[in-house]
Amino acid sequence: MIIIKLIGGLGNQMFQYAMGRAIAYQRKDILKFDISNFSNDPLRKYSLSHFNIQESLATSKDLKKILNPLIREFPWTLTKRFYNFFPYYKRPLFLEQSFCYDKNVFRARSNVIFSGYWQSEKYFKQIEMIIRNDFTLKNKPDKLNNEISKIMQDTNSVSIHIRRGDYIANPITFQYHGLCSMEYYKKAIQYINENINRPIFFFFSDEIDWVKDNLKIPKDCYFIDHNKMENDYLDLWLMSQCKHNIIANSSFSWWGAWLNTNKEKIVIAPKKWFNNAAIDTTDLIPEEWLII
Repeated sequence: MIIIKLIGGLGNQMFQYAMGRAIAYQRKDILKFDISNFSNDPLRKYSLSHFNIQESLATSKDLKKILNPLIREFPWTLTKRFYNFFPYYKRPLFLEQSFCYDKNVFRARSNVIFSGYWQSEKYFKQIEMIIRNDFTLKNKPDKLNNEISKIMQDTNSVSIHIRRGDYIANPITFQYHGLCSMEYYKKAIQYINENINRPIFFFFSDEIDWVKDNLKIPKDCYFIDHNKMENDYLDLWLMSQCKHNIIANSSFSWWGAWLNTNKEKIVIAPKKWFNNAAIDTTDLIPEEWLII
């Protein structure tokens, strides 16, 4: 049994699922999710149920089966400090050590709980088509979203994601993540204009009015503002329907771009993903994407 501790928003949960799915697939093992973190998180909720995933939630009995032997050996307050004494193949609790890809996750023991973000396609590249199929929508989009999707498919559509919201409202989050600069979006739009014939831009943001007032908007564009927070997965789906993508420093638009099936797509990503330059994001951006 493999248990993934889900944390964060939709994009984060998708990374965590994809990593766990790859390990379970390789081993022909059972994959379950621990969603207990969301009971104490007023801003986030479990969001993967909108997709055609292999869905199985871990029970308290499942968690105790794995953790109780560890707790008996070490007091819980000391567990995270001492668990590294276990070799990879014996760890009941496998904590992410850095932002980089860690091949040792595939050496973990059978009954294990993984806790981390696991933000690299290297974890699941070998089962790419399975992940793409898992992240198809369980239910058909409504009429308006289908109409917008049709426009995207019939034009040289380009999604642009501007992430603000909690990146601005929460000082700790802002200090950690930071924001993509206007210069980044200016250069990205210029690159698209120079390389794509008659592009049509589709803007996505959690502060769409701010975008209208502060960003130099291309002439041919749409502002996607009808999907509310509880339907954010539809915005992600619409991003994936575009021919090309300009993403923010956000796992949300990362997945919108990754799920884009256009073989000739241009995906532009920001060079500065975190305020802390010491965080190594080498394994985050796929090789074929353009970093500005």
